[in-house]
Amino acid sequence: YPNDLSLGGVPPQLSSPTKNPGVPTPSDSVQVTVTVQSSTTLTGVKVNYRINGGTFTQKTMSNTAGNIFSTKMPPSALNNLVEYFFSASNQAGLTRLLPADTSISKLFYVVKASDSLSIQEVQYCVNNGGRSGYENAIVRGIEGIVTADTIDFRNYSCTSCPGGAVTAPARVVIQNGTGPFSGIWIAGPPTDQLRRGQKVRIKGTVTYSYGYNQILTSAPSDVQILSTGNPMPSPEILSASVLANNKTGGDLSIKKWESVLVRLNTPVWITCINASRGTACTTQEPLIDTTFRRNFGEFLVIDNSNVEARVMLPGGNHKFTNNWDGVTLGKTLLTKYDSLSYMQGILYYAFTNYK
Repeated sequence: YPNDLSLGGVPPQLSSPTKNPGVPTPSDSVQVTVTVQSSTTLTGVKVNYRINGGTFTQKTMSNTAGNIFSTKMPPSALNNLVEYFFSASNQAGLTRLLPADTSISKLFYVVKASDSLSIQEVQYCVNNGGRSGYENAIVRGIEGIVTADTIDFRNYSCTSCPGGAVTAPARVVIQNGTGPFSGIWIAGPPTDQLRRGQKVRIKGTVTYSYGYNQILTSAPSDVQILSTGNPMPSPEILSASVLANNKTGGDLSIKKWESVLVRLNTPVWITCINASRGTACTTQEPLIDTTFRRNFGEFLVIDNSNVEARVMLPGGNHKFTNNWDGVTLGKTLLTKYDSLSYMQGILYYAFTNYK
C-alpha cells in the first residue's frame, strides 16, 4: 500500500563531469564542471584534487548556469599527475561523490606539452576506473600500425538468429610497438578503408564506449596513411590467468592489454563451449541458441594456469563455430574438451567480459 514505504533522505545526484582544456598543458588553469541535482537545498559543491599522489586540496565550486557548477584548478607542471573527484552536500546532511567510489577510481589527467599524444598516453589509466584521462578531448598525432581491420572484424548482424538478434561492430585497431597500453580502437567512417599493415596518423575524439576506449574520427583528413606493408608487432605472450574471464572491466591487470595483439602460446582446452554473459556456462555440448539459452557465439578455454579465458566468434574472419547460430556448413565445429595448440587475437571488451 502507498503508506508502506517512506522515502528517506536522498543525497544529491552528480553527473556529466567535464574539463577544459581536454589535454591540459603547464600554462592552463583547468576549468572543471559537474551537473548537480538535489531535492533539497544544496549546502556545497566542491572539487577535491591532488598532485602526484599528495594531499587532497578542496575547492568550492560556483553555480554558473542551471544545475552546472564549475571552478578552475591551478596550473601544474609538465607530466604531473592530477587526480580529482567531486562532492555535493545538501541540507539533509547527505553527501554524494563522483566517482561514487574513490577507492576504485578518480578522475585524472597528466599534464602534457600539447594535444599530440601517443596511444599509451591516451590509454593509460592510473586506477581501476578504466577510462582515459583525456576522455572527450580532441587529440592528434596518434600513430600506429593497423593490426586489425574491417575484414578481420566485420560489421556483423544476425537479425534472424535462433535465439534473437546478435550484432558486432566493425573495428579497426592500431598498435605502436608492444607492451601495456600499446593498442587502441579507432572508429568512424574514415577508418573503414584502412588495411592491416598500414602505418597511420590519427586525429579524433577520445571516447569511452560501453567500457572500451576508442578514438572517434569524423573527417577524411583525420586519417593519414604514412606507409603500407609494415610488419605486425609481435603478439604479447600471456596466460589465461592474465586474460581471466572473471576480471572486471576496469581491472588494470587486464585493461592495459585492451586492443593489443595477444597470444596464448601453449595448448588450451575448451571447458565450456557455450558461455553466456558473465561467467556462467549454459551447456556442456554445442547447442543452438534459444531465447532462454544465449551464449552469443562465445566459449571458454583453459591453459596450464588452470584459469578460464573467453573467446568471441561472431564477426571474426575465421572458419570456427560453436553452433550458436545453427550454421555449420563449411565451418569447423568446436566442442567441449577440444584442444587448440595456440590462440591469437585482439583483446576486446563487451557486455561485462574481456574476450
